[in-house]
Amino acid sequence: MAPGTSLSVLEISAIFLSITALLTYVNHRFIGLPTTIGVMVISMLLSIGAIFLGFLGFDDLIDYEVSLLDQLDFTEVLLDGMLSMLLFAGALHVNVSDLKRYKLPIGILACLGTLLSTVIIAGALYFVLPLLGFNLSFIWCLLFGALISPTDPIAVMGILQS
Repeated sequence: MAPGTSLSVLEISAIFLSITALLTYVNHRFIGLPTTIGVMVISMLLSIGAIFLGFLGFDDLIDYEVSLLDQLDFTEVLLDGMLSMLLFAGALHVNVSDLKRYKLPIGILACLGTLLSTVIIAGALYFVLPLLGFNLSFIWCLLFGALISPTDPIAVMGILQS
């Protein structure tokens, strides 16, 4: 890509969708993990590989990736675009009668699981961060735990379907 040339959101989305499709195929064909987990693991490995290539002097790849990401407005693309479509597609496959029948156990497990996860993450942060030289009050650790604990509904739908 020539300096100063920008790609449209559609072109960037097509690039990322193509990469995701390729990673999904590799996972399905060779690795065999659930789709959401497999794509995430392969993506992390590719990202780590790109970082090591940067250390070896191949900075053009990282510069290109950064220029692609700089062109995106993640609020527009993710929240207004992809997330709404993914949630709608996931909701189409939910059996409402089963959901009504199991609403109490689902609600209890979701609430207690989120609260338990919040406390565990907060406690771990509160005791581990001082070992790394950071002092953070427990309330901030609880806030971080509450932010990170709710389950990703897209990943849950994908795992439950498989």
